[in-house]
Amino acid sequence: MRFGSFLSINRLLLLTRNTLILNRSQLLVLAATAGAIGLIISAFNAFGGDGPAIHQKLFVLLLLIGGVIISGRLFRDIHRPTRATAWFMTPASISEKFISLLLLSTIGFIVGTAAFWFLVSLVSEGLNYLLFKHTNNLFNPFEIRMFKFMGLYIILQAPFLLGAVYFKKMTFSKTVLSLGLYFIALLAAALMVVKLIFWNDFEGLVPSYEFLSRFMDTVGSRDSSTVRFFEGLMVSLKWVFRLAMAPLCWVIAFYRLKETEV
Repeated sequence: MRFGSFLSINRLLLLTRNTLILNRSQLLVLAATAGAIGLIISAFNAFGGDGPAIHQKLFVLLLLIGGVIISGRLFRDIHRPTRATAWFMTPASISEKFISLLLLSTIGFIVGTAAFWFLVSLVSEGLNYLLFKHTNNLFNPFEIRMFKFMGLYIILQAPFLLGAVYFKKMTFSKTVLSLGLYFIALLAAALMVVKLIFWNDFEGLVPSYEFLSRFMDTVGSRDSSTVRFFEGLMVSLKWVFRLAMAPLCWVIAFYRLKETEV
């Protein structure tokens, strides 16, 4: 099978253009609202002289909150009977449709938001200088910490993208609820494993006072091999979360989308 028969760059670009055209009004409303709020907060911040890095903070908020909103918007047509048929009948493979929306809601949204917020900072700080003779720092999307937040966005946005594909209504609420239940179940499973290992040190589901005292003494000893083991374990789990969370959600979302098509 030729690569072009499975994935066509031209079709991806056309799908992306069509998605932007169909959602242009919502995107313009979101951009106008975010820009207006940014101008107001920047003006108050420049007038009061509080923290010159306000645009960096506002960008992170817009990235995280706006990304969740956009993820829900992009996939809502697959749950609307009047539009789902037309969307699935578009002359492109389901892989191309999914990849176009995935790239648009991750890389595309990051790049677009960074460029947009740089322009907002230029306009707002020009106005601040004219009005107050004080300015905040311009937004610099190439700071190292901004790249860290962009990577964090890709990880945190993935479950909401999965929720947008999986749930028909109230996607945000149901996704948050599902994540909460998942972490509660994970915590309960971890507690049960600890109880099985230290069976005699538990009183029902609660660890005994003596066990907690020994645990705190162990944690207080930084040279303990047990502490080093758990520190290494936590670092490993953190990297597994960073590297596996988003791809796992994308794969599940893709196969859920294929089931919806059928």
